[in-house]
Amino acid sequence: MTFRIIAFDPEVIVFRGVVTASLVSLALAGCSAQSLSPLQHADTAVQSTIVQPQFAILKWNPLSIKLIDGGPYQATTLKYTKGYTASVLYDDECNYRIDVDFHPGPSEHHVVTDGYNFYAYSGTSGSPAFHCLVNALLKDSGGRVVAHATLAVTIIYPRKHQHGG
Repeated sequence: MTFRIIAFDPEVIVFRGVVTASLVSLALAGCSAQSLSPLQHADTAVQSTIVQPQFAILKWNPLSIKLIDGGPYQATTLKYTKGYTASVLYDDECNYRIDVDFHPGPSEHHVVTDGYNFYAYSGTSGSPAFHCLVNALLKDSGGRVVAHATLAVTIIYPRKHQHGG
């Protein structure tokens, strides 16, 4: 007998060799409760490797910010799983509309917290609000993207700039 893991389901519980599953899990797998025997025992003679899934953490805090053009920095943080690579990408238009200071942060309980300070200055006054996205990608050791997070940026242009614009 060969076991093949199709997907990880947090509702499937293994306890002392007995596999139990919720009706929700069975419905998703296309099974009915009648098609299963009362108890299905795991065969201990079969050698199988079960790889525990790693739950990647990648989170902006906050998820959106409003920048006053020509105003002060707005601080944000990016939390991600230690050992993975986090990269921050900007929309093309964000490249010249906003600036960012990166502050590498501490690592605690296998989670890294980095700081980002965003600042906008275009030199224009009275324009309509501008929206762009800052995207963060989390990659595993093989370079595969395992999570992504988006920071929504709104830039408000005041009627007059404090710098004389």
